Amino acid sequence: MTRTTFFSILKLAVAGLAMASLTGCASLILGDGEVPPRYTLQPIAISTETVDPLRVRLVVTDPQSEAAFDTSRISFSPEPLRFEYYVEGEWTDQLPLLFGIFLQRNFENDGRVGTVGDRVSVPLGDYVLRTDIRAFHIQRRGDDRTALVSYSAKLFNSRNEAIATRIFSTSEPVPGPGLDGSVEALNRAARRSAVETVDWTLELMRANPVPTN
Repeated sequence: MTRTTFFSILKLAVAGLAMASLTGCASLILGDGEVPPRYTLQPIAISTETVDPLRVRLVVTDPQSEAAFDTSRISFSPEPLRFEYYVEGEWTDQLPLLFGIFLQRNFENDGRVGTVGDRVSVPLGDYVLRTDIRAFHIQRRGDDRTALVSYSAKLFNSRNEAIATRIFSTSEPVPGPGLDGSVEALNRAARRSAVETVDWTLELMRANPVPTN
């Protein structure tokens, strides 16, 4: 074998290994099969009533959660203390981020608060709403399936003084089999809790005016 032939074979081998490596990386990045459907949380409809909004700035921070819910995967609990995830679809974003945006949009669509946003859009707020997700999953017990949504909410004033704390918990039956029905039930439960949260927050802000000094 000549020196030229040896280096030609070596170049072909290196090129082959490089292509195999790239193919392997591509399969890891893209995965096999189709991308699963993405699901979102739909806030309440935009209010058509003419209201004089409360002229305050409300900051809705990104919710906290344990690792079981800090994911874009949709979870279910087949038995107490155990969580699994649907393979047929997932949320459009990490659940805490998605739920934080969902809460903000419920306040905005309600129309009774002057300014609502996160820490980026409203860096200096008159009030701050902090939440901690405790449940956001489908509970399976035998043939029964129930959507559970539960979170604690804490309202603070501009001095970082706690005004009040409340736990919101809602459940909805899942209509029939399939992930679509499960997500719809989670949406209904989340909207019910969000409406209660908006009313509760407004009542507290009216009862606890912004400090003047």
